[in-house]
Amino acid sequence: MAHKLHLAITHSFKNIPYFKHFDDLINSVYKFYNSHGHKRKAHLRKMAEVLDYAFYEFNYIFKVRWVASELNAIKKINLTWNLLITDLEAISVDSHFNSETQNIAKGLIKKLTGKHFIVILQFLIDILSQLNIWSLQMQQKTGLLVDFSEFNSKIIETFENAKTKYGTALAQFFNRVICSDTIRGNCTLEKYESSLSVRWENIELQVDKTVPKLDTIRDTFLDYLIDEINSYFPEGSLDNFAIFNPKKMPTTESIAISYGIREIDLLCLYFSWNDCNVLLNEWQNLLFSAIQSEKYCALKGPETTTFTFWTQLLNIPEVAWTSKTILLIQTILVLPIGSADAERGFSVMNHIRTSRRSRLTPDYLDGLMRIRINGPNKIEQFPSIRYARAWIRENHMRTDDPSHKKVQSTSLEDNEQKKKYLPESTLF
Repeated sequence: MAHKLHLAITHSFKNIPYFKHFDDLINSVYKFYNSHGHKRKAHLRKMAEVLDYAFYEFNYIFKVRWVASELNAIKKINLTWNLLITDLEAISVDSHFNSETQNIAKGLIKKLTGKHFIVILQFLIDILSQLNIWSLQMQQKTGLLVDFSEFNSKIIETFENAKTKYGTALAQFFNRVICSDTIRGNCTLEKYESSLSVRWENIELQVDKTVPKLDTIRDTFLDYLIDEINSYFPEGSLDNFAIFNPKKMPTTESIAISYGIREIDLLCLYFSWNDCNVLLNEWQNLLFSAIQSEKYCALKGPETTTFTFWTQLLNIPEVAWTSKTILLIQTILVLPIGSADAERGFSVMNHIRTSRRSRLTPDYLDGLMRIRINGPNKIEQFPSIRYARAWIRENHMRTDDPSHKKVQSTSLEDNEQKKKYLPESTLF
């Protein structure tokens, strides 16, 4: 799902010719400071220290990455814009840099201080921020299709509103920019684009006729984006899973009588299950018995996740569970939303199995990957004593090397003696 969302955005960008030049400009800033030694970046870092500005590394926009790649790249430009322009102006007149570098700096200044470029930058930050929220949720390890049953309607509503309302970045920008004949905080998109003089961060912005105005491309781009999202996520394609959302589950018998009948019937056809009529009857019995349980109402709290709700409901004995309804719920709870988690597994494997550790056996590599993927994020959370005792009980010594012959323990003293090896073990 995250990959489909990324494709929708990529295709939408291709429909607006200027966005190709926009990406090239962002990447040209990255190349200017990162592809010609350390001198230019050192100059920028020194400028940040002199002006007491925060220093951020610039990012490159990789087309094969998720939404976050482009969002992070343009955010860095926005955060360091004042510092960036100041540094480029200094480089353009610094005799320590050759004429080619000075000319490139002047060209970047002209493009980065364009008033139409700046406002498009803010607009894209708002759009990509919304898309990035959904993209990150779609890449979660515990993500379920149930949680995205309303994705289509919510994301499209967001972009329809973006045609007439400012996002966070645009609102903050118009609150700080100074248009001609207006005071700070009173500028709007209409005033901004019609003003002859515009100042942002105490820098006069220029008119670049090669860059389109935002109001001429905004609605077109958003229409393209909505169409692409609808093509990858057809409206209603996830509606059948919405009935398993805890927030929508019925609380009265009058609602439970017809709740989910059509959706369960369609899911039966989708999964090619037999005896669908039996499953429908058992589904209704499940709902009626759950409503009678006090624990069921407690589980429907606003903070309860879909996974937590159903896994805890499965353990309530008074609920009329059958083999078919259990299979239905277990199937819903294991349907993945994408391959992002599997891709992360390959990344973990490449970090572990380097060229210097190329002789790791599959079993050993599997164990290391399980610890890395499923283990705690902090070493303090690892119950080392419990695992160390289990290691000793299995008659392990310093190593599990097959060449070491294991001696069967015969007494409590022998077991206590083996503990002396534990601090020297390479596994802890």
